Amino acid sequence: MEVSDAVMHALRVSGRKQADLTSILKVNSAQAANKKVRESRWTVDDLIKVADLTGGKILFQMPDGDQIELK
Repeated sequence: MEVSDAVMHALRVSGRKQADLTSILKVNSAQAANKKVRESRWTVDDLIKVADLTGGKILFQMPDGDQIELK
């Protein structure tokens, strides 16, 4: 799954809207948030903010099944 697709899916299942990205990403407009989604330009900090907004987690799934959470 592409990063932007995963972000949008996380927003949907958490009941959040794409407009919520504007405030958490501290961009000037909904158009700027839309551009980030379209171009799939995400920093780790952006993804952590999305995880916080949606109640999700960002983690590495290791081959042995171990999970390492970013925060």
